[in-house]
This record gives sequence, structure tokens and C-alpha cells, in this order.
Amino acid sequence: MIRHLFKIIWAERQINFWILIELMLIFCIIWFCSDYLTFMFRRYIKPVGFDIENTYMIEFSQNERKVAELMNETGKTRDELAIDFGWIAYDRIKNNASIDKIAVSNNAFPYNTGMNMSETFVNDDTIPVKGTVADRSVSPEYFDVFKIKFEEGQAFAWSDSERKIAIINGDERDYIGGHHVNDVDKIVYKNRAEEDVIYNVVGIVNKIKRDPFYPYENEVYTLFDRNMMKYLGLGSVNIFVRIKEGIDKDAFIETFSKDMSDQLSIGPLYLKKVTPFDIIKKKYMLWENYDNNFKSIGAISLFLLINIFLGIIGTFWFRTRERRNEIGLRMAIGASKRSMIGIFIGETLLLGTIASVFGFIISLNVGMADVLKDIGVPVPERLVQKDWLQYVINLCVTFFILVVVSSLAVWYPANQASETQPAIALRDE
Repeated sequence: MIRHLFKIIWAERQINFWILIELMLIFCIIWFCSDYLTFMFRRYIKPVGFDIENTYMIEFSQNERKVAELMNETGKTRDELAIDFGWIAYDRIKNNASIDKIAVSNNAFPYNTGMNMSETFVNDDTIPVKGTVADRSVSPEYFDVFKIKFEEGQAFAWSDSERKIAIINGDERDYIGGHHVNDVDKIVYKNRAEEDVIYNVVGIVNKIKRDPFYPYENEVYTLFDRNMMKYLGLGSVNIFVRIKEGIDKDAFIETFSKDMSDQLSIGPLYLKKVTPFDIIKKKYMLWENYDNNFKSIGAISLFLLINIFLGIIGTFWFRTRERRNEIGLRMAIGASKRSMIGIFIGETLLLGTIASVFGFIISLNVGMADVLKDIGVPVPERLVQKDWLQYVINLCVTFFILVVVSSLAVWYPANQASETQPAIALRDE
């Protein structure tokens, strides 16, 4: 059967050549659309590694006039005042009846558009870790607030403030700097004086992504320096809470703000706002432009599929009209309507398969050369250039779309052509 189809294709090689070129071009276009969507979907279905359900960020501001007044009254420095009042605010929030867990960090929280990064070394390596290593300065309760699970060890405690200890996680392969996380004993930073600051690793937490569509990244958690509370109300230090189960989430912000507004007006500090992490996530995703990318790729894909469908119908309509006599002759010698439709669909599938082979080679080389990225087309960022599983998935998806759309498009003109009466076809012949 396949040999017979090859003979038919070869006999009509002039028109089939252009059909083959058309199908190759269609394959390449579908490839890059499906590549983006399937790759990002694979990322999306992997857990992010934290839980923001029932969590909120509590932000403060500082009254500069009040700061100056208190400095004159007490003789304390600005930093000393901020530290004292900051921890008072922390304790009052912690004692609120609606609060289950509370944490504080220095610019470290989920869906953060900025992060602290340092030149990081692992064990006794002299070459720093390649890629992004987020430096997370957090309080011990941070892992409870965002339900980050420990795979080994446990969270540090406030009593560990005199020790240089760290908690780490792995990347996509559970590695950090070429070492499996289980084999890492210490993390080394270079300070401003180019001196080594060594942290002993005391725990490993689950892998964490920056957002649902990002790869797993290395993070190093160190204990929050209590003196850093001086930056509360200045943007780099924030307080995070997880509310108790059963608390009305819709009413929490209004109730908390009303009940705690006076209590949290402490010295120069005052409550600025309470933001649910659902809103923080939404703003972050808009900032990353994922929504526009998905809409653009989705709209392009739908537009192309419709035009591909109509284009193939037109192409095969013309092709089958030109072969009416052949169809009539075949039916005159006993071919059934079903077999004629099968021949046309078989030809299409065979042409689609050949086009897919060449289209795959072209798409692979274009993708590896980063041509689309250079011209501003959104493409998925891979950890490694050769993601063979993604290529296999994408090939299957693209081939399936191509053959389904092509088969549906050729069925109607083939069905119409098979209605040709043998006598009319023979008379024309």
C-alpha cells in the first residue's frame, strides 16, 4: 500500500513538490508555537515548592518627622529606634488572634521581582556557582509561613544567631555548583573585602521555583540578622503572616487593619498596607509578561490552524479536481468510494510524514541557533540546549496537529471528488 502511494506521489511529483514545501513550512510554524506552549505547560505542572494560600505581606512606612523628634527626645540613633519599634510591631502582629505563623525577611519572598544575589562557592571550590543563586535572609518561621518542606535537617532558630549556618536547595537536577545537594557541607561567600564568609549547611529544603513557569533555582537561606529590622518601613524588610484556618480571607484585611491600626502606629512606624499573596503573584505574572506571551502565541496558533485548514482545503480541492478522470477510471474498475478517500488521505499522511522529517531538522537547527530569540519571538528558556524529551514531545504534538488538520482538510474535497460518476469521467477522458 505504501509503495503504491509512493508511486502515485511520484507520478504527481510536480504539484506534490509544492505541497511538500507548504507542509514543511506549516510544520515549522506549528513547531515553534507548540514548543513554547508545551514547554511552559511542562514547567507549570511541576510544584513551585511553596504555598501562598492564606498568606499576606504586611508593609510599614516611617514618619520622618517623628523619627527626628524621637531621636532628639531619646538620644537614640535612627537605626536603634527602628530596631526597637520594629520588633514591638512584630510581636504585636504575632499575638493577633487571626495569625497562625509570622516571619520576616530581607527582600526574600515568593513572587518577588527582585532578589539578593552573591558570588557563591560550594565546599572548597575555587570557581563560583554558575547561574542564579538567591541569597535569602529569613527568620526561622519563614519555612512554616510558606510551607516549605525539609528533606534533610531542620530550620535554624533565633538562638543560632552566633553561628554561620545555612539551608540550601537544589536546582532541576538537585545540584548546586556541580555538587549534589546531599554532598554540600558549606557555602562560601566573598564579602566586600574579598574575604571568605563560610556558612555550614544544616538543612536541605525542597526545590523551589521563582514562579510556575520558571525552572528550579538554587537558594541559600541564612538567619535573618535582628538588626536588619531597622529597614522595616523602608522597603527591603517586610513581615509575612499565615492566617489561621477558618478565618474569613475576604474580611481579614479590613478587620486586621481596623483592629491593629492603632497598635501598629508605634513611634515613627505606621501600618501602610496588608496585601494577599494572590495579588502579589498576579502583579508579578503581569510584570513577567507571561499573559501577553500566551495570548500572542495562542492567537497566532489559532489563526495559523484556521488558515492552514483553509489553505490545505484549497490546495487539495484543486488537486482532486485535476484528478477527476483518474478517480473515475479507478471507480470504473471497481474501486469503492471509501478506498478513494483512503488513497487521498494516505497520500496526505505520507506527504505530511516526509514534510515532518525535513521540518524537524530545520526547526531543530533554527531553535539551536537562537534565531527566533534574536528577532524577539518569545521562546522558552531551557537549562540545557539539548532537551531531548521536549523535542520528542514537541515532534509528536506537531506531527499530530499537522496530520489531523491535513486529513480533515483533504477529506471534504476527496469526498466530493469520489462522487464523480465513472461514465462522466470516462467520457471526459
